[in-house]
Amino acid sequence: MGASGASKQPDPDLDALLEPLMALKGEGSKIGADPATGAAAADDPLPLTPRPDAGGKGSGVQSVPAATQPARRSGKAGIVVAAVGVLGIALAGGYWLVTQNQDAQPQSDQSSVLTPTVTKDDAIDGSDGKDEVAILTPPVSPTRPRKVAPPPPAVTSEPVPDSSDQENLRGELGEIGARLAWVREYDGGDCFFARGTAAGAKEIRIEGIGMNNAEFSALERDFTGEFGFEPGIEVRPIVERQCGITQFLSGMAVNELPTVRMELNSDRLKSGDSLQGKLSGLTKPNTVLYLVDNDGFVYQIDQFLKRDGDQGTFNIKLVELATRDPLPQVVIALSSDEPIRGSALERPATVANFMPKLLETIRSDGIELEYAFSFFLLGGS
Repeated sequence: MGASGASKQPDPDLDALLEPLMALKGEGSKIGADPATGAAAADDPLPLTPRPDAGGKGSGVQSVPAATQPARRSGKAGIVVAAVGVLGIALAGGYWLVTQNQDAQPQSDQSSVLTPTVTKDDAIDGSDGKDEVAILTPPVSPTRPRKVAPPPPAVTSEPVPDSSDQENLRGELGEIGARLAWVREYDGGDCFFARGTAAGAKEIRIEGIGMNNAEFSALERDFTGEFGFEPGIEVRPIVERQCGITQFLSGMAVNELPTVRMELNSDRLKSGDSLQGKLSGLTKPNTVLYLVDNDGFVYQIDQFLKRDGDQGTFNIKLVELATRDPLPQVVIALSSDEPIRGSALERPATVANFMPKLLETIRSDGIELEYAFSFFLLGGS
């Protein structure tokens, strides 16, 4: 990543990037796909799909219900990610490849199964072993919500002016903190994550990740009973293989409202479309960017991130290798003062193996970080 004014990096040699794919031709096999379905043209206009509206309740904060969980695809498929460098090698069932400025090649009527190249333990840093992280089981989900009392007012040596405005402000801030903590500690199950993103005297906005709507309906009901007003909840659905994301995010206790924000150009992309995103609030010097596909594989994509002060942008062309229904993809950004040990990926790794190790590193090293995430659907016509 570079600061403002940094010179533009030259594009990598596409021949070198695609050399692993060319080797497959010599073996007389190619990635399986329907020959009638090619990738969309690279210069097709990129559809900008606005986020669907949903009626809010109570405080008027927007409440967007989760979409119906898409069905699993029946065939082996993947996508090719194109930009500035190589993300990974072809994978089965949604594996990704990295390419820049090149459309998908026509598929043959022959197919071969390519298994993901992932080491036994999915080591997250294959260098000299110093940064290796012990294999751990996923972190335990937060406990059932408990009442959090507002913090007592600070004791000062000087008398506090008898001002009703100051008392009201102090009490309001205490209540907001209690609500944020309540949401953070809410136990919605093994594949559930929720956090407050904005809060006021009688309103709160919550973003969540999960497989089902029922847990968030329960969250809305329990919050209303606890605090006397309905929250605005925005939920993004994921599939089972991505559930490690919720355990990872739940394990990073952040006591404040998020400062890093991520915005994607669209929440629905087709083959050949470009994933364009913007990050804001990057006050820390180090940023790691990951993409988690619907098959539960993690790809490091911060080599495509261009920093400009506290802002960042990325642009990645996505090429789908087979026709399929739209399925959820997740982009996660981690921002920290110090580099995160073991955060670099030489090759794609599974969520279940990689993220528990990364979480343990963050905890053991005492790294304070901020994070943001966003979602989009890839596939369909």
